[in-house]
Amino acid sequence: MSLGVSPLISEVILVLIVASIMSVVYASFTYSLSVRVHATLAEMDRVLQESAGLEIVDSFYISSNNTVVVCVYLRSVLRVSIVRVYVDGVLVDPGNYVAGFGIPLIPEEINCLRFVDNLTPGAHRLTLVSDGGAVYEALLVV
Repeated sequence: MSLGVSPLISEVILVLIVASIMSVVYASFTYSLSVRVHATLAEMDRVLQESAGLEIVDSFYISSNNTVVVCVYLRSVLRVSIVRVYVDGVLVDPGNYVAGFGIPLIPEEINCLRFVDNLTPGAHRLTLVSDGGAVYEALLVV
């Protein structure tokens, strides 16, 4: 009489151990893949925002009330809104935004953004930032 485990029981235990290890490997691989897919989709969304076809058509300064007007044209149907503006690399206080910020731009139309800033005569670099993080730049001469 032998005091060991029968070959059938040992094979079943071995199959269960291998199946458990493979399940853990599969779960970690799919999680890793899922994280990579989400990162790739987020990057694609950012690139689509950047290539949304937003074009700065015109920008001008109204000195009587220190208002800067930036007119943009959105060629695509993507939902894009401008959330921040910088003048010469300095963020304009959101309290000075007058119109057009934080709301979706209307596709296939010229949309005008207005903000108040006391600009000196000369050339100024305007930087618009969308809600998706895309950056659009223009030159404004006062």
